[in-house]
Formats: sequence, C-alpha cells, structure tokens
Amino acid sequence: MPAKNKNIFVIGDLVIDHTIYVSIESERRSHLNIGVPIYQVLRRLDTAGGAANCARILSVLNAGHTFLWGLIGKSHWGSFRSILERCQLIDGAHSNIKFRGVQDETGAQMNTITRLLVPESGPSFDPPSPVVRFDDYGHVHISEDKRNTVLHYLERVHLKYNLDGIVLDDLDMNCLKVDMVKKVADFAAKHGIPLFVNPKHEKDKYKDIKGRAIIPSLTEWCHLVGQSERLMYWRDNLDREQSLREMAELSFENLGNFDYHIIECGKHGSVLIAPHPDKLDRYAVYRADPHVTQVNNPSPHFGCGDVLTAIFAMEFSEKRQGAKTEEALDAFRRA
Repeated sequence: MPAKNKNIFVIGDLVIDHTIYVSIESERRSHLNIGVPIYQVLRRLDTAGGAANCARILSVLNAGHTFLWGLIGKSHWGSFRSILERCQLIDGAHSNIKFRGVQDETGAQMNTITRLLVPESGPSFDPPSPVVRFDDYGHVHISEDKRNTVLHYLERVHLKYNLDGIVLDDLDMNCLKVDMVKKVADFAAKHGIPLFVNPKHEKDKYKDIKGRAIIPSLTEWCHLVGQSERLMYWRDNLDREQSLREMAELSFENLGNFDYHIIECGKHGSVLIAPHPDKLDRYAVYRADPHVTQVNNPSPHFGCGDVLTAIFAMEFSEKRQGAKTEEALDAFRRA
C-alpha cells in the first residue's frame, strides 16, 4: 500500500499492554502446587496500546504527521512516552508520533492490560490466545482544565500543519467524556475536518455530534442501537439480505448523525452502510467477507477495529463536502 501524506490527530484512551510469554511447567513440578498451574516466564513485552494502536498504524502507513493525545499515569514498566518511542523503533514508522498527553499528578496507576500468552509451536493464522488477562484501569483522573488542553493542542496543530482528519478512539476508560467529545466534534465541524469515531457502548457520547464515519465492532454496535441481547442473532444472519436491511434501518435510526457506518464483525467479516452511489434518497449496504491474513507473528495486540479505523481515516480524510461513496468503498477495501 503506497503511503499517504495526511496529518491526523488521534484522541482517546491510552493503555500499556504488558505481555508475559510463558511456557507450561513440566509434570515433575506439579506436586509443588496441586491444582494450581505453574508457568515459566520466557520473556516480557511492553507496548503502547489503546488509541496508540491507531496512531502506530498511521505512523507506519502515513507519510504525514500523526498526533496522539490522551491521559497517562505512572507504571511499573516505564513511562508511556518511552514505551511508545520503543514501539516506533519496532514498527519501522515513517516518522515519530507527536505525543501530547496529560499526566495525572497524583501518581495514579496507568491503564494497563496484562496478558499471559503461550507462544505457538508452529505457524498459525489465529492470534495467540491469552492464558489469562488482567485489566487494571480507571485510576487516572484529571481536572476539566487539563482535559480541555486537547482543544489547545488541536488549535495549534491545525494552525501549523492543517489537519486532514481527527480520530476519537474510545475504550470507556475515562478519557472521552460527553462534553469533551462534543467540543472536539464542534472543532472538527468548524474547520471542516472529517471526524472518525471508534466507539464503545455509550450512545449518549455520540448522539449530538456530526461525524464522517463511526466504526464499531458488532458487539459495540448492538449496544449503541439497543440490541445488546441479540448479538448472536445479528452474527448468525449477516448473510441474509433482509437482516442487513434491518441492520441499516437500526443503524441510521440511532446513529444517523454519521455519514458512513462500518460494523466490524471479526472472523465474520464486516458491513459498510453508506449513501447510495447513484440514488440520493437511498442508502447502500455492503457485506464484506473476512480478509485472509498472512501467518501471525506474536502480535502487539492490533485488532480489526484498530486497522479499519486507522486506514479508513487515512484513505478517506478528504476535507471537501460531499465525499463520494465510491471513494469510501475504495478506502474500505484498502482497510
């Protein structure tokens, strides 16, 4: 994929992914802890995750400037900035991510996700499955004055670099509050900057804003449109035309303030709902099969949503009004 030259600002929850690669101890040691598995630690890996995943993908594929803003705290594994810089060396990025974070001054614990992974013995198309996972988040708190620094940075960056797109990457970890989402969306609308949202479950955060695209997972989409009890129904009926029609109706009834809807369904593929390319009074629904990937390396936890959000935003961040569905389809295909 040829590199684009876009200036994109990513805002959202930041996470340190602390991965411990382990092997299962032999039977001869099982007597030491009857009924308790024993794991031998092989190595540890710390990576910048959450919204940083989107920024890292952009910095590899995008020749323009990538900006990142979020809340950070203290960590046993080193500062978030130093971990982000090491990740960029591993990623082979075009240019360094320009990080503009806000620090909790109370010494609160940084959002951290710890996974125990058993490395695959041979090549595999499936991501390695964690033996166990620990989520440690929600400790970082800052004042509203500090939270509003995101608007200060947006103004300065846009003045200097002329932003092509803004991405909101929400994990419901206390970064993106309702008021803040509204202020960022208003800034984007004022300056004609396309806004892309990778949401979580709180519909109220996004109902009063205007955006170019919303890119939820199927689980997130079910919560956003009031279908949280029917996840299996939608998953099992993605190949039925009538179900896709119902999906589009629900999506625009609840999220009609976004022009394009991409619903990421994991191994079941994805769905794009967009303005009809030929009929002004219609919308079109496109069903995409899952993309066959190359054999996985031990991954730094990039998910389908990270990839779709980053690349779709990079490819479809034209500022002009009336961006065409054909261009969205091309961006979707690349993502």
